[in-house]
Amino acid sequence: MSIFRRTNRVSKAVDPGGVLVVLGALLIGLAYLLLPVAKVPLVGEVAAPALNELASEYASLALIPFVPLAALVTLAVGVYVMVVTLGRGGQRTAGIVVLACSAFIALAYLVPFNALESEIQEAGASGLGISAATFTGSGFWFALVGALVSAIGAALELSRPKRSLLTRA
Repeated sequence: MSIFRRTNRVSKAVDPGGVLVVLGALLIGLAYLLLPVAKVPLVGEVAAPALNELASEYASLALIPFVPLAALVTLAVGVYVMVVTLGRGGQRTAGIVVLACSAFIALAYLVPFNALESEIQEAGASGLGISAATFTGSGFWFALVGALVSAIGAALELSRPKRSLLTRA
């Protein structure tokens, strides 16, 4: 007779989709808050929060102030997916919300990038080898990678087979 009691615990396996969503959201948040989104010669580096003041003046920057909210929603959904066993409807809803937030974040960064690229081409500077990518900082690229990682996590969540709450996760 053993003094140790055996238990049959049902533990939730680590959800790779949820992990990717959380990692992507953290990357977006860190990129927004800490890394320069743009670097301008003679001016220096500019972080995304500094662009919030310019959002009312430049239409292409209008979405930037909402990036932290989208990143927080993405993070919250990712943590929820990791902690709670969801049915197929919950998986689908979580995946769609994260995909929407990821697309919004990518759009928030790509719209000003495209506007800058258009301005550079209209000024004729593209012939000199200058493009919008010349002025992008690491925060720009990290935010886009974070949105992509979160979107991949959401796609994994959407593609997972239907789970029953009675079967092991």
